[in-house]
Amino acid sequence: MVRRLIARSVRCIIVSQFLRTSMQPNQQSSTRFRSVLRRMKSSATGAVLTLALYALPSALISLSAQGLPATPTPATAPIAPAARPATAPSTAEYDPTTLPSTPSVETISREHGKPSFLWSVKSASNTIYLFGTIHVGKRSFYPLAPPVEAAIRASKNIVLEADISDDSSAREVARLIAVDYSNPLQRRIGNDLQARVKKQLERLQIPMTAIGPMKPYILGGFLSVAEYSRQGYDASAGVEAYLLAQARNLGKPVLELESQLGQLKLLDGMPFSLQETFLSNTLSSLESGKAGEQVDALVAAWQNGDADKLGKVVAEINQGLRLTNLIDDTMIYSRHPAMIDKIMRYLDSGATHFVAVGSLHLIGERGLVSLLRARGLTVTQM
Repeated sequence: MVRRLIARSVRCIIVSQFLRTSMQPNQQSSTRFRSVLRRMKSSATGAVLTLALYALPSALISLSAQGLPATPTPATAPIAPAARPATAPSTAEYDPTTLPSTPSVETISREHGKPSFLWSVKSASNTIYLFGTIHVGKRSFYPLAPPVEAAIRASKNIVLEADISDDSSAREVARLIAVDYSNPLQRRIGNDLQARVKKQLERLQIPMTAIGPMKPYILGGFLSVAEYSRQGYDASAGVEAYLLAQARNLGKPVLELESQLGQLKLLDGMPFSLQETFLSNTLSSLESGKAGEQVDALVAAWQNGDADKLGKVVAEINQGLRLTNLIDDTMIYSRHPAMIDKIMRYLDSGATHFVAVGSLHLIGERGLVSLLRARGLTVTQM
């Protein structure tokens, strides 16, 4: 499932490279499949839709979303115009004690009057900003809310879960997800699961041979890419892509809270049975026919900065799905100790950092907001 494993020699892992070596569809099937790939820009649905939108490692989002080039790259994501400088006073009314200044993030937040999925984290000596992202999006999402844009401008560094534009670990990633082509996935999953996969592939007009080289957790993302596209969402318009573009425009360094390779090692290390459950949950969500309604509810909660509502929607989606606690422990909460350690180092550095992570990492008793408050820090939604 690697399309441009090496772009400029070494690029990202994507589905279509596997397709070139594993499938021989007829021309009509190939054309339809390529059309789907051009629109695929995300990963995973249901509880899995939730994970993909807000918590699934961004490396898998990038891996699953790398379809044939047809949409603008992240560099073309709409960028908010720089804040217009305050008008200088005329000579007649000049007073050196009242020189214009840039409003603080707190002031802009108060003036905005409604919450964003943004928190300030204050220690005795420093402040950083913690922002909950959504891994897919629409061009209409940008620019982000004024407090978020202000926090980006006020920060020295932009911190993402993983820099999805970084190709440096592509060779290691390729080795990690390498599979035995002589033993395709169809032979490795149960007959019931295989039948369910086949039905969804037929609905999406994707040949069964396309999935042969995939591992179950990758297939879960692959199937969901098409579903998100059907709902009008796009990974090239995801928040991470927008933040990368903003960092370039503003000349700010991009740091990583994790890494693409580390994220994929986490997923690849899941027992095969748990990967099958992840895939089964994805299929259950697709089969329910409620994917569009679920995604819209999740996005609305994020756009309104409503953490409580997001938690309730997630709980509703998880009902009836298997091993969601174990999957959440693996894909979300197991990553938090290392995230907290890095955030504490950012606070100790004295520099302001804008830290962006999937929104599900922030909410609930085991979320980063609660964990940081437990450290004695002042954490305030903006």
